[in-house]
Amino acid sequence: MGAPVEIKAITFEEPGRPATVTAELTQHELLYLGLLLGSRSPADAEQVMTGGARIQSDLYRDISGYVFNPFYEDGIEEAAASR
Repeated sequence: MGAPVEIKAITFEEPGRPATVTAELTQHELLYLGLLLGSRSPADAEQVMTGGARIQSDLYRDISGYVFNPFYEDGIEEAAASR
């Protein structure tokens, strides 16, 4: 499966308040995240936090569009089925 998520960098907008985090994930971890995001409704995401539906949609689009769709004919679902 590989190493767990590795945090590479954290930038701060002000002391003690992270603004961005750069992390390295395995393909398996990213697959899990994509499947999780794809299984939730926008209403569920919005209940987690205000603006959650947009964040969920953007993350899922990027994970599936840039990582899985170019390499698997049926995208994230095919990647999951091949595990």
